[in-house]
Amino acid sequence: MGYTLIDTKPVHMLPYGVKVPVEAIQGLAEHNVREYTNLRNVLPVIYEELGGRIP
Repeated sequence: MGYTLIDTKPVHMLPYGVKVPVEAIQGLAEHNVREYTNLRNVLPVIYEELGGRIP
């Protein structure tokens, strides 16, 4: 968090001395677990609907 890619290189975007709150990082980690759990359930259904092909 706090970085972006510019010309394929990571660039620090936060002003000097600014830190991302721990709660934001924890919240993002929890969100990612929920999203990947959801994808685990949804992607096989979509794959089957596409006839086993990945476009």
